[in-house]
Amino acid sequence: MSHPETGLDVVALSRLARILREVALDASQAGHDLPVTGGELALVEAVARQPGSTIRELCATTGLAQSWVSTLARQLADKGVVQLEADPADRRRTLVRLTPETARRALHEEGRRPIGDALTRALPHLDAGDAAELERLLARAHALVAPARGRDAEAAPE
Repeated sequence: MSHPETGLDVVALSRLARILREVALDASQAGHDLPVTGGELALVEAVARQPGSTIRELCATTGLAQSWVSTLARQLADKGVVQLEADPADRRRTLVRLTPETARRALHEEGRRPIGDALTRALPHLDAGDAAELERLLARAHALVAPARGRDAEAAPE
């Protein structure tokens, strides 16, 4: 059941999250710079926020199944996006880090691109005024949510 005042429920929130992830992927890959899919982007974002995480920790962060996170991590390693290494404390565990090039690009180049054009492509039914208002509201929502997420919200893509 949706909230009586906002009309927002879990289904609507999930749909919004999917749309915003698509916008983020489109905006970050203007020119198709990073060779990642939407699912891989979720893992890259989690690794950016928690470098050196284990596969199990990334499962908890992303909500994805361990088999899927392991598969995505291997695919990203094959693409040169992340580095996989055995945990020195427990060689059975795998640690995942962004490669230096991916970290530089994701956090300082692709991650800082404006989203206006990607919003327009994802939501072509919006006129210029509505698109600008949505971008303003998203910036406001980020300002309200980011402080609660800690300092990593400023350092890594959401």
